[in-house]
Amino acid sequence: TKLPNRSFFAKTLRRFWEAYASGAGERFAVFFIDLDRFKLVNDTLGHLAGDHLLAEAGNRIRSCMRHKDFMARLGGDEFAVLLSGMEQIEGCEMIAQRMVDEFERPIIIAGREVFTTASLGVVLADKEHHHSAEELLRDADHAMYRTKQQGRHGYTVFNHELRADQADQLAMEAELRRALDESDQLVPYYQPFIDARTGHLAGFEALVRWQHPQRGLIAPSVFLPVAEESGLIMRLDRYMIQAACGQLRQWLDSGRVGEHIALHINLSSANLHDTGLVDWMRALMAQHGLRPGMLHLEITETALIDVPDIAATVMAELHDMGVRLALDDFGTGYSALSYLHRYQFDVLKIDQSFVLDVDRKEESAAIVRAILALADALSLEVVAEGVETLSQLWRLRMMGCEKVQGFLFSHPSLARDIDWGRLATIVQEFAIA
Repeated sequence: TKLPNRSFFAKTLRRFWEAYASGAGERFAVFFIDLDRFKLVNDTLGHLAGDHLLAEAGNRIRSCMRHKDFMARLGGDEFAVLLSGMEQIEGCEMIAQRMVDEFERPIIIAGREVFTTASLGVVLADKEHHHSAEELLRDADHAMYRTKQQGRHGYTVFNHELRADQADQLAMEAELRRALDESDQLVPYYQPFIDARTGHLAGFEALVRWQHPQRGLIAPSVFLPVAEESGLIMRLDRYMIQAACGQLRQWLDSGRVGEHIALHINLSSANLHDTGLVDWMRALMAQHGLRPGMLHLEITETALIDVPDIAATVMAELHDMGVRLALDDFGTGYSALSYLHRYQFDVLKIDQSFVLDVDRKEESAAIVRAILALADALSLEVVAEGVETLSQLWRLRMMGCEKVQGFLFSHPSLARDIDWGRLATIVQEFAIA
């Protein structure tokens, strides 16, 4: 990109801040810019294409700047811009929107059109709220992350609301660290999935819940982003896997389930960076006397965008050990077919957004049929998520879907609250049907 690096940017940002804070320099703004699909392009088309994309992205961002502004590439697909002489946030927003709009046009790489978008975080230097150059970059990064959470391709201005949110996140991060060291706050809830042909119990998905002593029950959508941003997600994943495997052993010993049962647990992309995961899993399986094939690790398409080549190695080793891999939320990511080709998956989970209208909209039914046909051709199992009505269930059964999961059968619940009697009657209901 021929742009200054992170170290050079840090020195320049410090100089801008010191001049502004002392009254000798102008007020300025910091933009933190992240390309939304760079890793996908890099992995799919190769590093040369990735380099071309970075250079073109740099050119497009630069085209929105003035001659006195400063730009750097922080690393990977992250850029930062210092805009001098910015007194009002309205001027920052105009430039931010211009940068976002620059990525509406495709980028031509090796004769083909490639689309990428940009997520921006914007912060205006403020002597009242900021005390160092590092705080400005942190706030811009936080605002960019909020843009990502809200769907990418846009900008977010750091404001008082985000500042309060940031303080709350820091507090929640500290509380989450403590919760991981205790035994009664983070608990697995279990939702069964059913064999769509017979009605027999096929397995459970373990879902993390946080029973906070003061805040009450905190939804995963609230604390999982905190876990991911803080790096605690690896500990949380392992905590959940260990707890769920211990519970499965108890069910086996009590005769509640048989050796055919499957236990699904979510695995974040952070764990796919860890080459020690396989040995840890092997030891855990031995500790609880579990057959590795009973464990199904669920990985989302969006998680695979963020992992390097080492993920393929870790996943292959897990697969060779006997652990089964499930691609979660299938059809909602960016390049599902390329993931099926590159990684060794055993199960596809059809996202509930397609199941919702499978009995009412032909478009949804056509997508489900296509996924089932693809899975059949690749010898993959299929689980349809979000089944809530009998009409959805019958339609999925007619299509040949193997397994189903959803509120129709059970809400996620603590192990002690599972209605085993209800699960037993589903077999009779299917036989009547």
